[in-house]
Amino acid sequence: MGAFFPRVDAGFTATRQKVPADFFREPADPSIFNVYTGHVSVSCAPDVFGLTRRTVESLDAQADAQRFELEATYLTLTSNIVLAAVREASLRGQIAVDAENHQDRERCA
Repeated sequence: MGAFFPRVDAGFTATRQKVPADFFREPADPSIFNVYTGHVSVSCAPDVFGLTRRTVESLDAQADAQRFELEATYLTLTSNIVLAAVREASLRGQIAVDAENHQDRERCA
């Protein structure tokens, strides 16, 4: 969202300087002085052809796609767990039936 707003930079410096006594061929009064400098810079790139807007929309779409991929991963993991539980129950049932058949064959023999 920051791409739609102007950029503002600011700065401030303070320095202390001393004028040499022979600079003006006479003693300077006062020979020490302070210099304060401030600056502000404001820049803005107009979105005439919509590049910034489309870039932001593209980034939003990529975030949505990643969120949907994460949701799909969770759904796949959940379905794999359920499928494994159903297969385990089926195999346990088959083992129980085979055990009963084996016992019946031993009784008949």
